[in-house]
Amino acid sequence: MKVALVHDYLTQQGGAERVFQLLCSFFPEADIYSSIHDSKNTIELKGRLVQTTFLQKLPGTKKKLFVYSHLFTIMLFAN
Repeated sequence: MKVALVHDYLTQQGGAERVFQLLCSFFPEADIYSSIHDSKNTIELKGRLVQTTFLQKLPGTKKKLFVYSHLFTIMLFAN
């Protein structure tokens, strides 16, 4: 069975990210997907590759004060 783990955005270290990190440890072979990933400010994924969307390349999306609710309309097109 193929497993994929998906998180909306990995840019901070909150409770949802810690649960996601635990799931990653349960499924070490799973592919990981996220709209945005900031490896400096979020959970440690032990060198695992995180597949991201075009939103990763938008200016300012990794800044701490960025409001992700502004991205909801274009997140529909991020795949």
